[in-house]
This record gives sequence, C-alpha cells and structure tokens, in this order.
Amino acid sequence: MRRRFILILLLLFPLVTGWGASIHEIEKGIYRSIIHSLFLHRNVVKIWSDDRQKEYLLTHIGGVVRTSDPADADILFIFHRIDVKAGKPVFVGRYSLFSVYGNRVIGGFYWQKGRPNLIFLRPGLERWGMKITDDLAPYVRQRP
Repeated sequence: MRRRFILILLLLFPLVTGWGASIHEIEKGIYRSIIHSLFLHRNVVKIWSDDRQKEYLLTHIGGVVRTSDPADADILFIFHRIDVKAGKPVFVGRYSLFSVYGNRVIGGFYWQKGRPNLIFLRPGLERWGMKITDDLAPYVRQRP
C-alpha cells in the first residue's frame, strides 16, 4: 500500500507542481531561441510553415507572424513538403529534408530516438548572410 502511494505521488508530482514541461513547451522554447537568434534586431519575423500545428506553435512566440505565401516570409519552416520553390532561407523539421533543400537550408530541429537535435549549417547561414548568437554557436556545422 505504501509503495503504491509513493509511486502515485512520484507520477503526479510533475503534473501538480508544473515541474515537468510538455514537449510543446520545450519545442516552443527552442524555436523561440532559434528565431530570436537569427533575427536578433527584428521586431517582427514573418514565417511560413507547411505544418499547421508547428505554425500555431511558432506564431505564439512574441514577434512572430504567419504569412500564407512563402515568398512573403522571412524564413520557411518545412516539416513535410519537398516542393516549396520560394527563394527563402529554409529551416527543416526532418533530417531527410536537409538533402532535399540543399544550400537553401540554414538549419534544422528534429527529434531522433526521443532526443532533440539542433543543427545550423554554416554554408546556409553564410549564403543568406545570417548570423546566430553565441549561445547557439556550438550547434553550427559544415554539413548535417
């Protein structure tokens, strides 16, 4: 009986105290860092995404607004589609999309084996004339 009570208490503790953040809150925090790092001196960043759930998450970050036309966006967040032709910087949500979008990709954030992976590609950042803040510099690579 006592073991069962302790087990229930341990399982409910994060929910009651708010100690355990949801995956969405973790992702939102990571995307907030990414956007604010890439667009440090911008008050408003226009984004386009092919995933409605991620788009909803992204537009709930301060200073981020959605656009329905990829050509009007400052950055494209692509998670599924392989046919977006707008000449804008691309941030991918799946590892396989790095090769699809080639030198347009500035980075990616995706989950693999239950762990978050964040990568910025130096050639893409240089191509688009983008810089990131020092706190994200350890995630910069030459290739994925």
